[in-house]
Amino acid sequence: MERYGKKVAFLFSGQGVQASIIREHYKFLVSKDASRTEKFVQTLQDCFSEINPEIKIIAADSLIDESSDFWIKTSFIQPLIYTLSLLSFELFKDKNIQDYIPEYFLGHSLGAFSALTAAGSLSFEQGCSVVCVRGKFMQEESENADNGMCAIIGLAEDKVQEICRKTNTEIALINAPTAFVVGCPRSIFPEIEREAIILGAVKTIRLGTSGAFHTKTMQGAYEKFKVFFEKYPLSNPQVSIVSNMKGAATMDIEELRYDCIESTINPINWVRMMGYLKNKVSNYIESGPGTSLSSLCKMNGIEKERILHVKTILE
Repeated sequence: MERYGKKVAFLFSGQGVQASIIREHYKFLVSKDASRTEKFVQTLQDCFSEINPEIKIIAADSLIDESSDFWIKTSFIQPLIYTLSLLSFELFKDKNIQDYIPEYFLGHSLGAFSALTAAGSLSFEQGCSVVCVRGKFMQEESENADNGMCAIIGLAEDKVQEICRKTNTEIALINAPTAFVVGCPRSIFPEIEREAIILGAVKTIRLGTSGAFHTKTMQGAYEKFKVFFEKYPLSNPQVSIVSNMKGAATMDIEELRYDCIESTINPINWVRMMGYLKNKVSNYIESGPGTSLSSLCKMNGIEKERILHVKTILE
């Protein structure tokens, strides 16, 4: 079938989104299609009931309740962002916009599972279950130690690696040529911040995550998720997916399975992913709560005119 329109890459975010932004995006989706939103949220609740029964979502009230303890739990945040990201993409598809043709899907960390679903390798229901299991394992591992993540802005990778060697920590996220996130025990944060400033960092930011994701501190979660996911039924994707670790597009489902498993304890290389897409697409469309990936696109040298958000398209 002949295709028309601009080739685009759809971007799906990870869990690094503030609760207020997630709630705002949820309300936006309700305003666009209340019945579809209710259906997606019910599927999410069904997954929680089966996998994390302690998490209860009571229609809209729970998702706009700022006082809920669930907002600091990765076991809650991951499935919720997955759900809202896929619902956003489904509403985009409903508009049947011929100007933008999905050529690649890619996700940042958690977003890799949204990409798998958008590409047809998982149904929404399957993906929701997988992400609930992944979030549960990562939450359990996080509760075993007081680990966290610290962003370092304004240093090249060799300088950040030097800090990691001195502090015995690991790079978790390679977000831009001068934007990295390190995972480690929270007690080491002051040492990391001190070393970063000495080497000329613009700033450091302590992230509000419950663990040091994408580092070896997640070994226990990695081992449990590997057992669960390595035999999980996956279909071949209908659209190429750019992997988190290799940073190249593939339609090989076993490569994608491996990437989803191994990235649990290995860094996400967004720089490599952006580099791969250079000159391959005309636009980048972020699907999900917030604009964190749009910001990372700009930090990787992509012109702001080429970056769109699905929310803008749906408005």
